[in-house]
Amino acid sequence: MRVATSHTHRVMTETSSKQLCAEYRGANLRVEFDSKPSAALYINNLQRHTEVAESRPHTFSLSSPVQTDYEWHEYIDAVVRISEDAATVKISTGGKELASAEFEL
Repeated sequence: MRVATSHTHRVMTETSSKQLCAEYRGANLRVEFDSKPSAALYINNLQRHTEVAESRPHTFSLSSPVQTDYEWHEYIDAVVRISEDAATVKISTGGKELASAEFEL
């Protein structure tokens, strides 16, 4: 597994599903995925967008708005690319990468 960013993030791989976590302007962001393949975007522990595919390889594009200030919303985007033996995950907003990691499956 290779992690690349300078932002606050956490990578978890204890179970069959894997996670990439980040914080952005007070919002806790988490992308969970597995080799089935499926992927989900969580914002402040609320599941906001989920997708399931029938086979690998597959690319998931997840997004959801997040309130970052009083009456101010931004979109959080997550891209999960799952191949036969690896996955790449990126979390971003407005073209700015917040966290990214590569995982072995």
